[in-house]
Amino acid sequence: MSFVRKNIEYENHKLSYLVFGRGEEVIFSFHGFGQSAEEFYPYIKPLESKYKVFVFDHFFHGLSNWGSNYEITEFDIKSLFDLVFKTENINKFHILAYSLGGKWAFTIFRVFPNQVQQISLFAPDGVKVSFYYSFSSKNWFGRKLFYFSIQKAQFFYGLLRLALKMGIIKKMLYRFVYFQMNTVEKRNQVYNTWTKYRKLEGLTPYTIRLINQKRININFFLGAYDNVIKPTWFDKCTKKMNYASIKILKKGHRSILTSITSNFE
Repeated sequence: MSFVRKNIEYENHKLSYLVFGRGEEVIFSFHGFGQSAEEFYPYIKPLESKYKVFVFDHFFHGLSNWGSNYEITEFDIKSLFDLVFKTENINKFHILAYSLGGKWAFTIFRVFPNQVQQISLFAPDGVKVSFYYSFSSKNWFGRKLFYFSIQKAQFFYGLLRLALKMGIIKKMLYRFVYFQMNTVEKRNQVYNTWTKYRKLEGLTPYTIRLINQKRININFFLGAYDNVIKPTWFDKCTKKMNYASIKILKKGHRSILTSITSNFE
């Protein structure tokens, strides 16, 4: 593989990332839930001829480590990426993100709005806050119940089967969630990601105003067959953006990964 792995340390935390490419323009790239920078790398490798690409491991993924019981805040993100800018001598960059990476993309943009040149998001998280996420991460009782269900796998699977039987979720979403939660390690990863990221906001009204103010081109690439991040969620918010575009691809949530380099603008 033709990348270099680097680490940035801040207090007790470590942000790990890959660097590759020989272009003058810079891309900051953020992978999806359950992946790592190395797993994401093959999908964006073709960009190396034009860009210098940085692929960051999320905390609780890959080699990044969040060394605290406290939640991650925008101040923490700013402190970490200030060190990245200083270490790598970066002033301007594009953002490319998939799924969970969408929440990081919106956070990075809010913290560094004058340095972002363009945003390209593939099936991004952070546009719609579901009841389940809000209850399980932002509500004290919800977090306790969520932790219990993580520790008691059969209880969690029972709820999942009940949701499928009642028509609350579709079979494809049932399979996706089951795959993401079928081991103790995966369930802990979900719990830590949901609860520790709960103070990082997605596409807020303020973010939309800032996008318009800074005249940022923001491109959404969505899967027509995606039951995790649905294209209909984006209609209202993109109408409020002056420089937004939507492209619907004949893909599902996972298969949209194969379309990244052919659609990155």
